[in-house]
Amino acid sequence: RLEQRLLEHPRYGPGLRRWREQRIVPRKAKCFAALGMGGGFVALLLARPPHWVPWLVAAIELSVLLYLVSRPSRPGELAGWRRLSAGQWKGLALLL
Repeated sequence: RLEQRLLEHPRYGPGLRRWREQRIVPRKAKCFAALGMGGGFVALLLARPPHWVPWLVAAIELSVLLYLVSRPSRPGELAGWRRLSAGQWKGLALLL
C-alpha cells in the first residue's frame, strides 16, 4: 500500500517509476549521492577509526559510485560502460 502511494506521488512518483522500470538515475541524484558519501567519509576520518576501516568504507563507496556512473541518466541513454568516451575512461582510471 505504501509502495503504491509513493509511485502515485506527484513529485517522487515519476522518478521512482523510471528507476523501477529502466534503472534510470538522474544526474542530480548521482551528484547528491556522491556528495553525501564524501561527507560521510570525511566524518568517518574525523572519528579516527582503526586504520583498516577507512579502506573498507572507501572500497564500498567506490563500488557504489561506479554502479551509479554506469546507470543511464535519461530515457533512451545507453546503460553500462558502453556509453563512456575515451576521455571519461581516462578520468575513471585516474579516480581509481
